[in-house]
Amino acid sequence: MSGNIKKLTAFVLLIIFLLGILASGCKKDEAVGNYEGMIPCADCEGIKAELSVESDKTYTFSFTYLGTDSEPFISTGSWEIDEEGRLVLLRSDGSIEQYLKVVSQDEVLMLDGDGNEITGTDLNFSLLRK
Repeated sequence: MSGNIKKLTAFVLLIIFLLGILASGCKKDEAVGNYEGMIPCADCEGIKAELSVESDKTYTFSFTYLGTDSEPFISTGSWEIDEEGRLVLLRSDGSIEQYLKVVSQDEVLMLDGDGNEITGTDLNFSLLRK
């Protein structure tokens, strides 16, 4: 194979790789839906998390602390997809409530406060589409 063909092949593979990265980000229609899951709790039996992502760019996020007498904590606001393809929930004052990664059309993953995956634990932070 000549040097030019090798360079052209490498260039085409690079373009395909970059297009795959761009296409892997979250799209609005993928994020819209209702999700729920059981996330860890340090001082209760678990937290039932329910997220409703609406097509009008609003959300409702409800946390029910199981095994306690406390009322569910409910937050609302707007949402957007950031430049990294993450689903970002925004409070009414514009501050960030939560980062989520859209894993598939049926699953979102809660991220840490900086928008990174939570590592070093086997605890579950996934919410599944209802």
